[in-house]
Amino acid sequence: MTDLPLAPPAVPLPTGFKGTRNYLQSADLWNACVEALFGDADKADWSMRMNFRALTDQAPLLVPLDEARDRPGRFAEVIASRDDRRLSYVLVESGQPAVGRYEDKESSLNSAVQIDGDVARFDGPLAATPIELIVAMTKKLHLTSVDKDVRWLATRLALPAAIGDVGKATYEVQLGPLVGKRASRSTVAVDGQVVGEIAFNAIEA
Repeated sequence: MTDLPLAPPAVPLPTGFKGTRNYLQSADLWNACVEALFGDADKADWSMRMNFRALTDQAPLLVPLDEARDRPGRFAEVIASRDDRRLSYVLVESGQPAVGRYEDKESSLNSAVQIDGDVARFDGPLAATPIELIVAMTKKLHLTSVDKDVRWLATRLALPAAIGDVGKATYEVQLGPLVGKRASRSTVAVDGQVVGEIAFNAIEA
């Protein structure tokens, strides 16, 4: 297996705005980071975690942690790990506005997401990337089962780096304990096997 190479300093991530959003969405940032870090390398045994600290409308840079300690505009951490190897990065604002606007598939995904209490389930044709689906499922679950009058945003993604290669499967998100009805941590399962977690926080709509 080829080891994951350490990204050179300040790799620009090609992301833009989705639908009518005025900020970069977590799923798009995840996909861009996976592509920047792995490319065509084997990522089957790697996991990745992203912690989001703030929203941004600027073009992001992926920077190794050691190169970013004095950089302003840090808005997320990215950690790739396998066995006893751990590589740490941060996402920082470049100072330039993000450009481009893409189709938002959330509405079409939501129509096929089934909610049963504290579980969201999807089993059908996949019209988006798996991480886009998982984020959309979790958002719908919170709006349906927790509070529909606030904005729910992903704050943490912890999943296999190869989640994007799964394709058609049965996806489930199980809502976990809530902190003051404003923060949650949910498990993500694919074909009945738990593969990771996703955390959401609420902000006033």
